[in-house]
Amino acid sequence: MSKKQWFVECADAFTNETVVGGLQELSESTDMVDIFDADDEKHRVFRVPYSFITRLHASRKSFPVKFKVWQRASDNSKAYVWKFHTTRRKSVKEKKAEADLARLRRK
Repeated sequence: MSKKQWFVECADAFTNETVVGGLQELSESTDMVDIFDADDEKHRVFRVPYSFITRLHASRKSFPVKFKVWQRASDNSKAYVWKFHTTRRKSVKEKKAEADLARLRRK
């Protein structure tokens, strides 16, 4: 069974410095690698553990980091952009409030 590989592509110099600093803290390699997407376009990226991606995503609230996350299944496979799920499921209270509001509007 293959293990997914995760990559970060930085959009600006600040993000690049942030990623390098974070990888150094984790004692990870800071070497950039080339990956190819489904359209055979080359991208210069950092190979990172998934835990680093979640940490970087959470830091967007505090720092203006701009990046894309890439994922691939193995060394020879094509890479795909990975999207964060930003929508959340509605709570029971929210669903009940919406149903009550809809019922009031029908009257």
